[in-house]
Amino acid sequence: MKQDKETDDLTRRLISKAGMEEPSADFTSALMKRIDSLPARAPFVYRPVITARGWLYTVFAFVVLCLAAAFIPSTGKAPAFANYLDSFLSLSKNSSAVISSLMPDLSSLTIVAAVIISAWILLAADSFLRNMAPGK
Repeated sequence: MKQDKETDDLTRRLISKAGMEEPSADFTSALMKRIDSLPARAPFVYRPVITARGWLYTVFAFVVLCLAAAFIPSTGKAPAFANYLDSFLSLSKNSSAVISSLMPDLSSLTIVAAVIISAWILLAADSFLRNMAPGK
């Protein structure tokens, strides 16, 4: 305890004797000149992790997998995906008299496939037309 007090007193005397350092009078202006002389960095440009083409490939792969799952027949006791899809979509098909009257012979699977293909065609057409727009 006594040694700590002596160390503390010694430290106080050394600091008071040495005094506080002060920067030169033109410290701020010299520092600002050095900062101004540094080369300017290029501005940050946002680039998405997944590009538009990557999203298109992802959607295409998802559609292919869904269609493959829909058209692969069942094996064993498990029903095929198409049976699940027909039972799920029959609720909406039965509740909509317009769709039933317009397309009485189409299965739910055919309607879903037509919707997916139509959406893909619309997205592809949108991308094509945007690329053809003037100024690109």
